[in-house]
Amino acid sequence: MSAIAISPQSARLLPTADTTRITAQSLDAFGNVATPKPTLTPRDPTLISIDAAGLVRALRRGAATYVVAAAGSKIDSILVTVLAAGQIDLHWCREPARAWGQDR
Repeated sequence: MSAIAISPQSARLLPTADTTRITAQSLDAFGNVATPKPTLTPRDPTLISIDAAGLVRALRRGAATYVVAAAGSKIDSILVTVLAAGQIDLHWCREPARAWGQDR
């Protein structure tokens, strides 16, 4: 095994969603699926839980944590953000942010 592929690269649980799925695979030097299968572990198990199939469940809202995929000596991670009601998802803003007082 030479790498871990984890998908998606980041995840956001909107206030109307309680679950999402993460997949992780071990890959050999040629990009083929290899063993062992990575284990997925949340850095903050009070925010989210993850089952063996990669189903992520929100346990509380308004925070973010990393999910670490590990197999052998290889690791990778993604950021999972769990938005609370009323939080703005800035990921979808189309216009770049401007400094205060900067003209358009």
